[in-house]
Amino acid sequence: MSTRNSRMTMVGRLLGRRLEMAEKKDEATPYEKSGPSFSPVSQASQQSTLPEVIENLGTGLFQVRTSLLAGPVWFADGAELILISAVSDTVSQEWNFNAAQRGMVVTFVYLGVLVGNILSGPVGDHFGRRLPILCSFQCIFFFSICSAMSWGFWSLSMFRFLVGASIGIGQPAQQALISEVTPSKWRIVFASSGQYLFAFGEVYSGFLMLADDPWMKDVHWRTLLVAGAVPSVIFGILAFLFLNQSPLFLACGGRNEETQEVLETMRLQNCAADVSIDFKPHRVICGGSGTQTRFARMLRVVFGKDYIVTTLVLIASCFVVNLGYYGSLYAFPNVMSGGVSIGSTPAAGLIYGGLMEMVGYTVGIMCILYIPRLTVMKIYVLGMGVALASFAIAAQQQHNGFMQFLTMFGYYGTKFFTAIGFLIFYLYATEVYPTSVRTTGTSVCFAGGRVAAMFSSLVYELVTYAFNSFAVFFWLMAATCLVNFFLIRFLTVETYGQVLNDMDDDDDIETIPETESPEYGSVQK
Repeated sequence: MSTRNSRMTMVGRLLGRRLEMAEKKDEATPYEKSGPSFSPVSQASQQSTLPEVIENLGTGLFQVRTSLLAGPVWFADGAELILISAVSDTVSQEWNFNAAQRGMVVTFVYLGVLVGNILSGPVGDHFGRRLPILCSFQCIFFFSICSAMSWGFWSLSMFRFLVGASIGIGQPAQQALISEVTPSKWRIVFASSGQYLFAFGEVYSGFLMLADDPWMKDVHWRTLLVAGAVPSVIFGILAFLFLNQSPLFLACGGRNEETQEVLETMRLQNCAADVSIDFKPHRVICGGSGTQTRFARMLRVVFGKDYIVTTLVLIASCFVVNLGYYGSLYAFPNVMSGGVSIGSTPAAGLIYGGLMEMVGYTVGIMCILYIPRLTVMKIYVLGMGVALASFAIAAQQQHNGFMQFLTMFGYYGTKFFTAIGFLIFYLYATEVYPTSVRTTGTSVCFAGGRVAAMFSSLVYELVTYAFNSFAVFFWLMAATCLVNFFLIRFLTVETYGQVLNDMDDDDDIETIPETESPEYGSVQK
């Protein structure tokens, strides 16, 4: 009997110990659960990573809403840039600008976009993707109104610089946000929403020009600048009310409860009630002692041994696509108003060009959905080079139907292929970098492109003045496409169909326990 009682006592003690271990296991912090002392068969090890949870939640209303709320930073970009390019001739006549000053007004816009793109990296990776987007909308509106009240070259240049910076700070953050909330299969579709909205911005400005002066000879530029700024304040209010923060950013900051809230919203809006939103806790990214230190560490990853070649090739590629697009964006209105015919009035041509960009985005999406990224890049640069060369050959020799056809092919082909170029290179830039430096990496690539955009108008004016022909400028852009074709061979990472890299292995990015409080911004929703 005593033996039986002793056995029962031993069983009771064993069960008690197991219950005690189970209670300790449930009370363990996420950091302790992910530590080496925790059982490898624990619940945490069986959970999905956060990108896998986002993949499982699928695509639906959440992604559509995010695209429509964040994407209009590109609408504002398209509207503002086409307006200032189209009215530059009228402004220069009113204030007696020389060729260099006429080009510099637009150059200051792109310089501002460059500065904004650079700032977007540390701001977006420190405070989240949402804050730069909200600042972008409101500042575009304010400084555009100031531009309409400018009184000379320097005042106009200063305000247009600030408009450009306002545009630039929102774009990399928008691209990173869309990529981080969208499953890999549909990432290109939603990442392209900004480019579609850019084209809609061009069409919007084209209609404003068409209503003011179809031949763009004597436009009311102050009124046009005000009208072009109105959509920004509307989009900004909607984004402030309804735009969510990136769940990947929140998780990297150790803000798991807020991450769960965003995932719950995604699950509800995507009608995925049967999908679990429990995820394996991230290691928390430590920001360091200051913003400058954090940004330096991010740059060491972007330009580190694992990403240096990719970063340099992407900078060069973004340079080429921006030179081709923004160079032609500035050149086409001037060339058309100077007598080159594309089968319509100049203002109508701007509208048709914007519509052709939408066709390019649609074809680009189809290509990117079914063709590897690097192959699409090569298709783009070859097509773009042929289109630019065709316009250079035919635009000054429209003496027969074939030359007229080549001119139209050059104009609409440039719009078509640059749309594909923006899609593929900007998408690839958001896919190839890890979450902790994604906005920084994207902004660095964007900034490389903005250098080309910044000098495109000035180069056009100086080259046209030096050679007394705009064709040389188009030949120059075609040559850069050829160089870009050979540079693409140095890209070795194919991101087609891959889940985003949510963490990085670089030792420069430190980790801290989730129970501690990293120095991240408090802007959230």
